[in-house]
Amino acid sequence: MNKQQKIKKIRYKKKEYKNFLKYNQIDGKDFPKLTKLEKQDLTIRNFIYLLQISGQDKENFSDEKNILRTTTHFLYSKFKGENHDDFFNLISNYNKSLGSEIINLNIENENINKLNLKFSESELKILNFNEVYMCVGNIFSKLNIDKKPLYYKFGYLLSMYINLTHYINFYVDVTNSDLFILKIKIYEELINHLSTITPEYFNLIIIKNNKKLAKGIKKIKKG
Repeated sequence: MNKQQKIKKIRYKKKEYKNFLKYNQIDGKDFPKLTKLEKQDLTIRNFIYLLQISGQDKENFSDEKNILRTTTHFLYSKFKGENHDDFFNLISNYNKSLGSEIINLNIENENINKLNLKFSESELKILNFNEVYMCVGNIFSKLNIDKKPLYYKFGYLLSMYINLTHYINFYVDVTNSDLFILKIKIYEELINHLSTITPEYFNLIIIKNNKKLAKGIKKIKKG
């Protein structure tokens, strides 16, 4: 089996996610728009790529995939200036449910402090989503119990990188160079972690990510 066959086409189970939202008493009126959005999102795609590579049963990670969808939709709603506290509450409750098993590492603050970066209040409202990134990181960490910190960092950084990329590309008047410095630093760490996780599939995943991210940016700009 070649690499392309190992990383198969991703199929999104719309009914499964719609039932998940209903079960958690979340309004699904935006469901068609959100389903279209998630097909461009790298968080879910990379989780499934790594799941496929590991050979684990995808059905054992149904809740994790649905929570990842929720993080994507929450970040997108905040990015568009909308308010979806119900999504955030679900994310927060998931983190709490992990109890002592949770990895609580704020990589966002680590990088901002280490690089001595400065952001305005409006920028911090877009960037300050540690709890969301932490949720993503903890979900990725479930893919490999022996290397939980490595997978956590990759998931966390991936979610943060996507959010930064969309923010910078959407707001054409962004002039703060610190945003670009942070984005570059996050990307460097991101690809280093991915190359450690899967050196064999590293090039293929990077190629797929770059193509999908470019398409996603175009779709977001179109609204």
